[in-house]
Amino acid sequence: MICRAVAVLAVLLCCVGAWAEQAEIPGEWKELTRSGITVFYQEETKDLAPQILDLAEKMLRGKPAVSQSPEIDRLAKNKDKVFQFVSSQLGLKEPSELVRGAMDSLLEAPKKLAALCPDPHRLRVWRKETLKKLLSEGKAIPGFTYDKASDVVTFQWNAYVGTKDKGGTPPPDTCAPIVIKDDPKKTPLDQAREIIDECTTQLREVMQMMAGGVVCHEAAEGLMAYDLGLRGPFRRWFCEGAANLIAERCLREFVGAKAARDFAEVQSTKEHESQKSQADLIAWRADEWEKEMPQKWVEEIQSARYAFSTHEVRELVKRHGPNTLPDIFKELRKVKWTDENEGIPDQAIYDAIKKVTGEDMKAVLAGYSKEIKDEFRGIVVGDVEVGECGKDKEGGWQVINPSGTSPVTVSGTKGICVQFHYAVMNPPAALKIELKSPSGEEKTFITTTHTDKLTSANVDALGTQFGSPTERFAPGYHRMFIYINDRLLKMIDIKVTGK
Repeated sequence: MICRAVAVLAVLLCCVGAWAEQAEIPGEWKELTRSGITVFYQEETKDLAPQILDLAEKMLRGKPAVSQSPEIDRLAKNKDKVFQFVSSQLGLKEPSELVRGAMDSLLEAPKKLAALCPDPHRLRVWRKETLKKLLSEGKAIPGFTYDKASDVVTFQWNAYVGTKDKGGTPPPDTCAPIVIKDDPKKTPLDQAREIIDECTTQLREVMQMMAGGVVCHEAAEGLMAYDLGLRGPFRRWFCEGAANLIAERCLREFVGAKAARDFAEVQSTKEHESQKSQADLIAWRADEWEKEMPQKWVEEIQSARYAFSTHEVRELVKRHGPNTLPDIFKELRKVKWTDENEGIPDQAIYDAIKKVTGEDMKAVLAGYSKEIKDEFRGIVVGDVEVGECGKDKEGGWQVINPSGTSPVTVSGTKGICVQFHYAVMNPPAALKIELKSPSGEEKTFITTTHTDKLTSANVDALGTQFGSPTERFAPGYHRMFIYINDRLLKMIDIKVTGK
């Protein structure tokens, strides 16, 4: 999906910039080439190399090698105009440095991504034992690492291989490695077939990331968040839909009508009509808020949400004219940020739409919420941390070493606290936190309960303390339960050492 592509591109820019050259591959290599496919081999695999070439030729027929996207090329050639265009769609008279920096990075990323990808059209055949011997001798082989303790050879080709100045492994060879091991259940060709198939799948995903529409979408959506302050937990339907429409316009303007039509077709609602009443666009959580909620999104519903969000923004523009989006963004620029981190409230989106178009967009979107299955609908909770707490000099509570992991290890000589961020679309919501602690008798517990109300529609913080600096919690495992409206949101194990 589009939302995942930008993460790969962003990490890539950070991770590969320090490498200017590939490390030399040890050994004497020969090659066989046919139909645009090259197999590199050594003397010990000379009999296997022609068979692998035959196999690759059959498997890769009609599948292109990694190359720079023509769409990216056209956008890059017109990047100054693209900057101006995206800026105008976001209500800017002139491109801001933020726009320019984001677009520059996103246009450059596919080139680096293409340079990193092992290409199944270029195959390098290794015997595993030979590879292990070289690595154990300290030889640097791009993309490979060897752990002597476990006697395991690992190949990693993605952006996380690290950079030279940070002590990472060398950038991977652009050839896809065919590592043949002695396996009574799989022949060398079966092993090669699996590797080629895996690399082909990765190649297809990479090519999707290199599409111009993805770059335009992510640039627009990122700028909405960081330039406009659209960071609220329920902004997603508008931001995804608007970013898709801006990307489509950008492709039509600078790449061509066909590219724009192809991009729009991906967002078609035709295949999702049966899911319309379940899409619940108003309560669609932003991705960063979804991770700590117990009900994860379903891929089919997620695709429907992208499609219907794009449809609603497109229809809004059709009803009110081509300047609708820029005018809405101009209104949003007038809104005061809640704070530097949280940006502007989600309600500001509906207020801006109402002011520009006269429409109550919540009423328009109501048809998507007829079959609500999410028991925590309209609620987000994130950044949940548990730790020790004690009283400061003024008598207030002070958090000590909070942790988001489970189990959380504490000494138990001070209070135990939990803290988190939250927002409730239609406040209030009832909060109950239970801490079950060992009583000292086998299989019996003491339950301490704290109740509160979640009252903020905007992102807010809440913290709760159990115990006091004079109490000692019994060593062993304690368990915390967080309920919202009497439904279990999260369970956290806490290990008390007693020290």
